[in-house]
Amino acid sequence: MRARASARRQAPRGQATCGAAVRTPSVRLLSLLVAGGLALAGEPAATAATFARGVPVSGIACQSDPTQTYTLYLPSSYTPERRWPTLLVLDPGGRGDLGAERFRAAAEEHGWVLLSSNNVHSDGTVEANQRALAAMWNEVQVRVASDPRRIYAAGFSGGGILAYALGYGTGNIAGVIVSGGRFRPGDDSKPLHFPCFGAAGDEDFNYLEMHDVHRVLARWGTPERLEIFDGTHEWLPEPMVRRAVDWLELHAARQGLRPADPALLDRFVAADLAAVAELETAGRPLDAAERLRLLAADLALFRPGTEVTELGLRADRLASLPAARQELAERRRWDLEEVGALKRFSAAAAEILRDDGPPVGQRFETALGIGELTKRAGQPGYAGVSARRLLATHFMRCATMLGPQMLNQGDAAKAAVFFQAASRIAPERWVPRYNLACALARAGSRRPALEALEKAVELGFADAAAMNADRDLTSLHEEPRYAALLAKLQARLQAARPTTP
Repeated sequence: MRARASARRQAPRGQATCGAAVRTPSVRLLSLLVAGGLALAGEPAATAATFARGVPVSGIACQSDPTQTYTLYLPSSYTPERRWPTLLVLDPGGRGDLGAERFRAAAEEHGWVLLSSNNVHSDGTVEANQRALAAMWNEVQVRVASDPRRIYAAGFSGGGILAYALGYGTGNIAGVIVSGGRFRPGDDSKPLHFPCFGAAGDEDFNYLEMHDVHRVLARWGTPERLEIFDGTHEWLPEPMVRRAVDWLELHAARQGLRPADPALLDRFVAADLAAVAELETAGRPLDAAERLRLLAADLALFRPGTEVTELGLRADRLASLPAARQELAERRRWDLEEVGALKRFSAAAAEILRDDGPPVGQRFETALGIGELTKRAGQPGYAGVSARRLLATHFMRCATMLGPQMLNQGDAAKAAVFFQAASRIAPERWVPRYNLACALARAGSRRPALEALEKAVELGFADAAAMNADRDLTSLHEEPRYAALLAKLQARLQAARPTTP
């Protein structure tokens, strides 16, 4: 099988486990790492002084473990003679360059050092992610002149889970920026005390869970801010990155970790008020009210006074408008429907997993309501947003969790049910079709497997060598249709090669 910006919105507590099946280091293991000498203390070696400033430097090997690499960004003003705020960037696909580039502009403006790992993976083992974090944590101490009071972590998806875990395990994290992530099971019983900036796309399959996280943070009294942007499961956009870093800088000033900067606070407030004005002009009073409440909560910490009360009253007036009340009712309706749909998915999947008989794929797809969701996904407004988010959640669970899990456990027939559902949800993607072909071939269903493989090629799959080496497809090798498909891919490859004069 081939491997596979609006303000905060209220949503009921989700019942699903969303996001990739990241295996994160336990708090106990991370604590042992710290006890073993990785806590920040003493003078750093500051060997980063030999690297270029103002440009990302890729592929740096960690001193404690050269198998672990990262992208380093030193601000233009960097010098080892002083201490610098430092941000560990944890991309769930190990894309160090991408993570560093997303935060580079904000890091340059505020004088932050960036270390963006190439070895963190959402689907990696506990040991692999633990090794990556340990090596990166050591780099913070020995490679750069980090301010030990101002070490931050930023993560997307499974990288966000790791960012929270790093804070729990080390006790030395000053704040986190998490996009489309969540807590590990059980972490909501242990309060966090460092500022947490969260972000999620309105169509992110971790949308509900990000709301869950921030409700828990608010209950603890943890400084928190959750912003929703127009998008799917992805890193927060760069303008929001700047706001997140500004927000952490303001908290650092509040805590006495840096000098106060009234101009920075004024800019932060002005940006929120400008966003409120845009939302009001666009006819979105509920989003405008929610952003005012976010700002009021922040100013209660940064600049308490009558301004906070005035913002709250303005938010209440906007929220009382008929359009805002109607939008709120619409969101609550579809959020409740979404929670119910996630429960139905779990029940239907559990039925397939525990049933010893042949799985019934059509019954599973009917329980998911894929046809109805696909129709609703084309509708405007929150009804469409919710449907697209649900389809994304169903796809992720089928294509990246349950399907691979069943195939790895040797139950190809059940794997095929999940890959078939994923193919229905995303008929334009070749990956679930290819994986469906693998599952069907292993289950002995050669004709449907060939049909799925042909569709995968039609949709864009083009690696003839990988297909022919895939042991999942061995049973198809003697089929004439397979030979024709292989020849077709090989001919494409030959035609694409440059001709020698």
